[in-house]
Amino acid sequence: MYAIAATATGIGVAALTLLRRLERKEDDMIRRRIALSLDDAAPPLSTIVAGLSARGIVVGPAEYDKRVDERQVHVVFQARFPKHASDDVIAAIEAQPGIRRIRMDLLA
Repeated sequence: MYAIAATATGIGVAALTLLRRLERKEDDMIRRRIALSLDDAAPPLSTIVAGLSARGIVVGPAEYDKRVDERQVHVVFQARFPKHASDDVIAAIEAQPGIRRIRMDLLA
């Protein structure tokens, strides 16, 4: 009886391990909420997103808030990228002209 229970437990653990490998879980990817403040010299949002996408960063839909009286645009979006690419994300954003403020928040 004990041998049957141990065998069944071993088969169950092996099956769960195999399923975890097959579900393509992205353990090495992190998600960040990125908020940008742009001034008049900033390129269009599509240019910023294209620059991030060219570096392998997946950008989600953006919230867009334009303050005409202050001549500023605030953009908030979610980005997903490999853990080792955190510095690349900041460098890609800082390379764009007209960026006044960058804020990156951790998402669960």
